[in-house]
Amino acid sequence: MTTHLLWLRNDLRLHDNTALYAACQDPPARVLAVFIATPQQWRDHDMSPRQAEFIRQHLCHLADDLAAFCQRERVDRLFYNYQYEFNERERDR
Repeated sequence: MTTHLLWLRNDLRLHDNTALYAACQDPPARVLAVFIATPQQWRDHDMSPRQAEFIRQHLCHLADDLAAFCQRERVDRLFYNYQYEFNERERDR
């Protein structure tokens, strides 16, 4: 079975999300999604505290569900493309 991993970055929408749409184009494929929080990068880009808190609250609610999902699906490896831009390299490091 093919498995597609959707890395949610700035776009947390489930509807009208082109990356999610593309990941789901292969009907038998299993689609997994992850979000990686980057508070320092948010500060570096002057994200408002209100927006950061909004993201944090929603992610806290997802934490238990995602942990259970990864355990149930036996996820043990993540694959993604390297990004060469400076801020993105720093975030990933």
